[in-house]
Amino acid sequence: MWLISFDIDGTMEFGDPPGILTQEIVNYFRDKGAIVGSASDRPVSTQWMMWRKYGIELDFVTLKHRMKSLRDKYPDFDSYWHVGDRPLDQQNARDANFTFFWPDQFPTVTIGDKLFPSDDDANKLTDGNKVQIINSALIAIAEEGLREEGEIQDRTDHNPQGAGRLPGDLGSF
Repeated sequence: MWLISFDIDGTMEFGDPPGILTQEIVNYFRDKGAIVGSASDRPVSTQWMMWRKYGIELDFVTLKHRMKSLRDKYPDFDSYWHVGDRPLDQQNARDANFTFFWPDQFPTVTIGDKLFPSDDDANKLTDGNKVQIINSALIAIAEEGLREEGEIQDRTDHNPQGAGRLPGDLGSF
């Protein structure tokens, strides 16, 4: 299992400023087994309200500087990801030992479909095989980042101005 935390402003399409990630992508990864939640500078109650209004019930909400506590709450997970649009998001992810993605680097549904088994195939697998396939897909997603058919797709032009990131900055860790 793995956990994905999403920043709101500049990351999600309902943020202020709006980001590029949609409800579809959040639901896609939840359907694949991820525990999804929010890690933002906004007060926890405001985060809950914004996500519910957007139509998504989250598994957790925290302040981004407290992401490290999620490892205590979910200690047996294989992978922890955070998606955010600012260097502060990247630093908080690093401090919590999460894999960090800029919104334009986060895997698309198309990339996920190439790596995860179809629902029909997944239903035929044993629990041990499911874990192995999901872990392999997670590693491939983290390694591939924006690679789609051998070419990097730079979507940084969708970043809001002043996000602290320069066009073409594809760095993550």
